Amino acid sequence: MNKLKKINQYLLENHPITWHSKFLQLLVAGIFGWIISFISGYLLFGLSELKNEDIRDFYADSNFVSFHVIYCLIIICIWAIYYYKNNAIKSFYPLSKLYFVKLFTQLFIAFSFLVSAYYPFTYGTINRVKNELKIDETEAKIAKLNLGMAFVLNNKSMYHIDNKKEIAKLKLSSIYYNDISNIWEGENSYMYYPHKLKDTYSGFDLIYGDFGDLHDSLSTQIDNYKYLFFKTESKYESKDSCESNLFVTDFVQLPNSDKLHVFDFQNLNATWLDYQSLYTQMSTNEMITNKVLRWSKNHQFDSIQLAINDFIDVCLEYKIDLRLDPRMILKYLKLKDFHHIESITGQYENKYNNRIDADDFSYPEDYSVLMKYSNNDVPVSIEDSSAFVTAIERQDIYFYKKDQIRQLLDNYEMSHFNRFDSGFISMLFVGFFLAFLFVLFEFANIVSFLITIPIGGVLMILVALGLIFINLSGNYNFENYDHHTREKNSIVFVFCIISIIVVTTIYGVLSKKFNKKVLNVLVNMTYIISPFFVNLIFGMNFILSGHYVNSKCGVEYVNGYSYITNPFWILLFALFGLFSFFPLIKKYKALED
Repeated sequence: MNKLKKINQYLLENHPITWHSKFLQLLVAGIFGWIISFISGYLLFGLSELKNEDIRDFYADSNFVSFHVIYCLIIICIWAIYYYKNNAIKSFYPLSKLYFVKLFTQLFIAFSFLVSAYYPFTYGTINRVKNELKIDETEAKIAKLNLGMAFVLNNKSMYHIDNKKEIAKLKLSSIYYNDISNIWEGENSYMYYPHKLKDTYSGFDLIYGDFGDLHDSLSTQIDNYKYLFFKTESKYESKDSCESNLFVTDFVQLPNSDKLHVFDFQNLNATWLDYQSLYTQMSTNEMITNKVLRWSKNHQFDSIQLAINDFIDVCLEYKIDLRLDPRMILKYLKLKDFHHIESITGQYENKYNNRIDADDFSYPEDYSVLMKYSNNDVPVSIEDSSAFVTAIERQDIYFYKKDQIRQLLDNYEMSHFNRFDSGFISMLFVGFFLAFLFVLFEFANIVSFLITIPIGGVLMILVALGLIFINLSGNYNFENYDHHTREKNSIVFVFCIISIIVVTTIYGVLSKKFNKKVLNVLVNMTYIISPFFVNLIFGMNFILSGHYVNSKCGVEYVNGYSYITNPFWILLFALFGLFSFFPLIKKYKALED
């Protein structure tokens, strides 16, 4: 305690601004808050949060944000009591040359530490994720998830013919003929074949010549569907045009179409949890794809069951909600011979027990046939095969929470490969605002400030009406609008109003005959305006210097002062404007006597 008194006495005698601002006390409170935040972020982000929460949003979603707000309010309230006990200005103590600059800077730094707990909290969660999901171990688990996911049949489109490796190399597009509606269906695109005849189809426009001949000679029969495969190329409509279209350059008939299937494991050509590092991603994807193709082609059911088991083990390790039965999936794949497959797993809440009850079934007749083969290794009989397949495909009794896997791996990727310092500037703005507010009441008279509020409100309404008048009164044609006439007139109008207030305030401070009550209001308004004044100057130049650059295919608007949109520069200009105002305060307060 004696040491604290000595430190306090030393600051009072040698650094009175630091003593008055209680900078060290605020800074210690801020640093203590950072330490608590980091520890809390690390401890609160457990296994459940790892698969259900985004580490970027966990601070806002957790209870810690309430603690942080209460902590800041308590610290600021206690600090303000001691801060306002001693006021050098109102007690007529002599002030150093840079009194307000030093005072504001100290408060700005201390408050920025105090309010920025989000960053140590988030870095605490990041370190927790790094410890839980180490790179080498997690990469191996991602490979297991990718390999196993190929066989749990979650997404039917993964096995579509357009994914087939040999076809993908040719970069083909396709449409198929719907015998029920008698139209060709496919991608929602507009493609053109260089002939004049045009036929319009469902979501698909294709222009070509003799449709009948094309249909008969180039279509490929796959699983009772007629497909047209073709190459495309983007071309401009004419030499001087800026409009391009996608043209069909060539139709391709696939060989051995009798061995192709619309939905087949042999069509697989990519992994779907691409969260691996760039160094290993390509080779791992190729390795997984080759395994899936080889195992499905050779019907290696033992290897497939091990892959599904590994997938389940990884999910269970992180308590991912799931209910999968590898034996039931294998029986389904055997009956389907790895093609004509459907999605059989859902992504719903795990509201079931491990046991499957009849109440879980939308179609009660499916219950008996599935239960008959769920708890033993007996193969599905021929007479039950159709009912078994139907039951598997239309019942959502097998599931895993794919969203939980994605969230877990999102957190893994963000913690190891992303940075979180881009938003720190926002906390600096909060620190700036708090320091700005408390310096205001360092010199401002409460009564005059309360009078300033309604006067400023009326002035803002008048300015808003002026802007409305500017935007509605002029007869702007397209050319004038291109040169931002409205924007230029509006920002110049606002700049003129603010300049009048600032210049009048400076004149009032330097003049000995100006009305003191009016001057009090003007000084308060100018102080509030000062952080925006320099930004407004650069913003005006930003608008006034803007011009259009014409090009062959349109125009581009170019700003000469584009850095005004950078938050760092906005904060820097705000500091410059505020510091420029501080010399007026001493002159203003000297007028009171």
